[in-house]
Amino acid sequence: MVGQWLRTKIVDGKSETASAGTFTDTVNLPKTNFIGHILILLKRTALATHAASTLTVNWIDIVGNGAAQLIHLTGAEVQQLMQFNYANPQQTTSANGNLNDADAVATAANSQVSYQPYMIDFGRFIGDTAAILPAKLFKTLQLKINYTIATAALTSLELSVSTDEYVSDDNPAEKFILKKTEIEAKATGTGDIDFDLPLGNAYRRFMLHASAVTTVTQVSLRANNGSEIPFTDDFIQQQLMNAYDYEMVILPTTVGTIYDASYIMIDLDRADTLAKAIDTSQLNDLKLRVSRGATTTTLTVVAEEIVVIG
Repeated sequence: MVGQWLRTKIVDGKSETASAGTFTDTVNLPKTNFIGHILILLKRTALATHAASTLTVNWIDIVGNGAAQLIHLTGAEVQQLMQFNYANPQQTTSANGNLNDADAVATAANSQVSYQPYMIDFGRFIGDTAAILPAKLFKTLQLKINYTIATAALTSLELSVSTDEYVSDDNPAEKFILKKTEIEAKATGTGDIDFDLPLGNAYRRFMLHASAVTTVTQVSLRANNGSEIPFTDDFIQQQLMNAYDYEMVILPTTVGTIYDASYIMIDLDRADTLAKAIDTSQLNDLKLRVSRGATTTTLTVVAEEIVVIG
């Protein structure tokens, strides 16, 4: 049959723990159809003086059958991916990944209500029916959100979760998903450093986060002991390419800096055809090499893999 899309509200304004501490909330996702994307919305209420640092989303995971980790990202990484995917710039550069940290009210006695959205997508674009999560193949499918509330506790916190489901009799074994996970975080240091990328699947994109962007020079992908180099560019040059490719904002005060300037996207599949994705099944190794200057820099890599669930 011809498929149709449904918008499903799974959780509607569920009251969450608003006291100080670290918590994990688990939401059971529907398993009848296919899932295109998931929108998570956290509505927080706090005093104005505490609103910017009250809530940090540490991890967002989507796990199938209790063990298959399909998504594993920090809240800030999810929102940075939203910027690349939907040209949706943040209002601040908050390390908490909070879109609304720039909001303010006149006095600390007033309550501030703000929203933190997180979009998780399994396809190349909204409405993709080839790259889509075949939820019906899982016995259990769960969304897990781990967050920390600072000592200055929130007045309240509410969770809402919606999905776009695709109803179709398509063969789920013929679908694939774009698995997005944080591969590795390297501690501060200088000089060249290699990220060893797991082999087996095909890589479509890499997102690199650098704590000190002015000291990062070249970034390259190197396969088979460096005999093949499918990508190499300067960090700032790639920022410019990202700005043009994704219609992102270039800060007028710093030429060649996109917002948020600490991230770049290495996109091997900008045309969404998958033709240029790197198939690692026949490679001996695949490394992402980052060259750092004299100033110590923390680096984090997020990879997007093409994975067949069936």
